[in-house]
Amino acid sequence: MQEDVSNEIRDPGFHAHLQSLLLSQDETTARSVFLSGLALRDVAGVCLITFDQRDERPLLLWGEDLSGNLHRAQLSPEDIIDGSFQDAPRWLSLWLFRRKNPVRLSQLLRYVPFSGLLLKRAMGPPGVRPIEDFVCIPYRHHKMKCLLGIGFFHLVSESLMEETVSLALAYMVKWESTRNVATDSGAVSD
Repeated sequence: MQEDVSNEIRDPGFHAHLQSLLLSQDETTARSVFLSGLALRDVAGVCLITFDQRDERPLLLWGEDLSGNLHRAQLSPEDIIDGSFQDAPRWLSLWLFRRKNPVRLSQLLRYVPFSGLLLKRAMGPPGVRPIEDFVCIPYRHHKMKCLLGIGFFHLVSESLMEETVSLALAYMVKWESTRNVATDSGAVSD
């Protein structure tokens, strides 16, 4: 008896996307390929956040509304990130930054249901299509701690989680190498 896998999102061009990302020459091209890969997966939005050790608060490096959802509600990724971290307990934010492995909301709700729901509510304010799931991918390099957050309009399957994490880590490696080159040459990076 065959299992029905029609609800699984499978991108036949996933490996080509990943290869294009890894072969991209600069961060701008890498980000463009990364965002196009996410757009194929009904992603609401994505953001790259770092953690300011002095203030012990998250700082948004960049955010992208891939659905136009926030634009219609006259909100920005900055508004959503600020709201998410203000509404979530401080320990939860710190825990996400300290993790070594990616985590998705559906996993988080098993351990901290109330806190996870607060985060979900903050990312879906009135007038905005609600986010059903999100993936947080921690990335560390030397002393820098980053978190790539990706919001979805549907629950994330295991295969989609794997594809998303692969694309995200490939992008982060390209972002970090570009940042190092800019720093070494004396240029100011974003």
